[in-house]
Amino acid sequence: MSSVGSSQPEKYENLLTVTIAGMVAGSVEKMALYPMEYWKTRYQLHRNISGLKLAQVNTRDIKNLSVFYTGSSVALLGTLAKSLTRFTVYNKLVHYMAEDSSNSGSTSAGTIRGGQVSTSAPKVIMAGMLTGALESVTIVPFESIKTTMIERSIARTQHSNDSLETKKVNPMDKVHQEKIRDNKPHIRSRANGVSPSSAIKSNPGAIVYRANMTPLPLEENVTRLSETIKNMYSQRGLTAFVQGFWPTLFRQGAYSSVRFSSYHLLKQAAYPARDSDLDSESAYSPSSYGVMFFGGLSSAAAVLITQPIDVIKTRMQTVNAKAMYGSSLICVYRICLEENTVKTLWSGTVPRLGMAFVGGAVVFQVYEMTEKLMNMAAQKSAFAAS
Repeated sequence: MSSVGSSQPEKYENLLTVTIAGMVAGSVEKMALYPMEYWKTRYQLHRNISGLKLAQVNTRDIKNLSVFYTGSSVALLGTLAKSLTRFTVYNKLVHYMAEDSSNSGSTSAGTIRGGQVSTSAPKVIMAGMLTGALESVTIVPFESIKTTMIERSIARTQHSNDSLETKKVNPMDKVHQEKIRDNKPHIRSRANGVSPSSAIKSNPGAIVYRANMTPLPLEENVTRLSETIKNMYSQRGLTAFVQGFWPTLFRQGAYSSVRFSSYHLLKQAAYPARDSDLDSESAYSPSSYGVMFFGGLSSAAAVLITQPIDVIKTRMQTVNAKAMYGSSLICVYRICLEENTVKTLWSGTVPRLGMAFVGGAVVFQVYEMTEKLMNMAAQKSAFAAS
């Protein structure tokens, strides 16, 4: 009974440690690198069509710098929820798989040696996929709200730029005015009996909607988080908060699987645990620089593999995604047809790659540091005798 009583507090103490460490690491990563997240989303929402330019942000006014943090509040809330799921569920799954394999007498699947969990790569990949699936259920509403807020920010920027261009020219210069108007896509609903591909080819650059679908107003003047949530519900109902669910599910599953499994394999390859070194902490723990390097490298690898899924996810979370695409497969088809290249599926790779490499290094580093600090604090008594 004594052994059970002593192990129970340790179990909850470890759960609390990884939970807080994960939430702190995720929050620091998100807020420090959110401008990259903003630009990634802008690139992914931009339709790569000849003559259609990406709206540029006028940063001459220092107040406009706040635009790079559009949607950061809801993104931070989503990060806290995702981190809570990621680190608690992943750690518990890995421990469960190792304990289950140890109890069954299997040495190939996983073992617990010297107090450290050693799990085979297939089990780690499975744990990562399950963790990613649970993350998706948690993160989808937050991602959808963030995308809507950034989409409206882009519309405000475009209208502001158009107003500035209009003021620079003579109002009688009709040729220049036509160029300004043509810089934006024409809205053209699909006629009955006309396929989307025919409509697109006959009018390149047009926004072609599905049959009997009416586009929703973007409501670009809605800026606050509470107003955005209320407006999304009034326009699209509860489905507004689950748009892009399946792409998010696949992206999170693949991303978490690649990220954690590659980090696990890199760590094991660089710091192999030998039987003679079971009592040595250095046999299992990389240095601070090693943690940052492995975390960044594993995150960067995950980006290159999951970027097309992330682009589809972003497009499917736009205000008029239902009117334009209807499904993720149609979205892929429309992107390749309208923009004449699969390169669009890797839009925003550079900011996301930088965000993942730097963020991956930061999140693992902050996580390890927070975990060590909490473990040190847990070993000390607040009223210990001197």
